[in-house]
Amino acid sequence: MSLLIDGNVSQINDLTEYESSLTDVAVTEGIDLLAKLSVAKLEISLAIQKFLLENHDGNQSLGYGPAYTINNVVVTDSLKQWHILQTIAALYRDAFNQQLNDRYKGKWKEYADLAAQAATVYFSIGVGLCVQPMPKPQALTLSQVTGRFQATTWFVQASWQNSKNQESALGVMGSFSTQEGSALTARVTGQPAGAVGWNIYAGISPDALYRQNKALIPVDQLWTMTEVFKSTGTLPGSGQTLETVLRKRNVLRRG
Repeated sequence: MSLLIDGNVSQINDLTEYESSLTDVAVTEGIDLLAKLSVAKLEISLAIQKFLLENHDGNQSLGYGPAYTINNVVVTDSLKQWHILQTIAALYRDAFNQQLNDRYKGKWKEYADLAAQAATVYFSIGVGLCVQPMPKPQALTLSQVTGRFQATTWFVQASWQNSKNQESALGVMGSFSTQEGSALTARVTGQPAGAVGWNIYAGISPDALYRQNKALIPVDQLWTMTEVFKSTGTLPGSGQTLETVLRKRNVLRRG
């Protein structure tokens, strides 16, 4: 699972599974679907922040444990469904306001109701949380040094790891073409609190990345390819898993 703060919860192809004509409506009405995804995420994030403040004040003397924030929230299936429906409702809301077309109005109201129902389900199931969140890496620098490898175009992603051996979702993919007689190098910066190291995943295809480091790379250390490229082995994970579920009235359920 990824963290809510890592990026959009769902993508355009997730929306079209609900409404195949969504992209046509967006083009016709001049609506930016990526912007709608971001708007829906902001609306959802604010609702979750409000819920966390109301239901978990972090007063350990009263037995409530640590205070969780939006940074701790893990994307679950129920959260993703809410985000999809919230985005579609926002799309048809904009389409109606531009054209005052009753067909769009009906779709807007329908999906707004479905989004509200999805929100109720989400909070009933509980807000999924991880205790020591590791946001995905934001900055990846690729280069080369003198080495013994042939010219290759590499695709690379990195992940942070915490002291509980939990790995973040992968950061943005980078690509770099090394020259003959060189070796690929990589560095990540901006490590989050709690990070004890990082991992590098690389491949000659963006769809086939494998972990290249045997041991965890220290947070401030440059990685240099010194061994033959690994084309099998450990594949990237999907991010941190749910550890705790927070429901109303300060009730915590352990996942």
